[in-house]
Amino acid sequence: MSGPLIPNETEDGKQKDETGKSEEQGLAKEEDWFSFSAGWIAAGVLFFIAAGILVRRQVKLRRMKKADCRRCFSKLITAVHAAGVLREYSGQEIDFAERLVQAVQGLSREESRKLVGIVNQAAFGAEPPSEEDEAFVKQAYRKIVQRIYRNLSWYRKLQFRLFYVFL
Repeated sequence: MSGPLIPNETEDGKQKDETGKSEEQGLAKEEDWFSFSAGWIAAGVLFFIAAGILVRRQVKLRRMKKADCRRCFSKLITAVHAAGVLREYSGQEIDFAERLVQAVQGLSREESRKLVGIVNQAAFGAEPPSEEDEAFVKQAYRKIVQRIYRNLSWYRKLQFRLFYVFL
């Protein structure tokens, strides 16, 4: 040391504030508090985004339970397209039932034909479909979407569940 310490200086020559702490210590404490609070804010934002996604998913699933057979079929077509299958089909083609059987493993021709027939009757027929037919379409929708879901990559599975909310 070159000389005696002045009361407001530290050993390395830095100035102290009125509490006796150097400027660097005060700045470090402010930076620590800022990074701590920024971390909590980021965590809170991420929490609310995740909660929003999950609430949206639940709302969409409830709406799907109340949907009629035409809405279920529309959602089925969207799911098939999102999976990259039968993109050239809209569901109104004559051979759609046959192509759906080829694209989805475990789906019988009878189920596929009945599904398309019920939806066509609901869309273009004079009478609405029966409760039994509505239930069949909803059941077929779940079955087909679950079978498609099995063959997807992990990224597409996340899209299916969180973004599109097919399941």
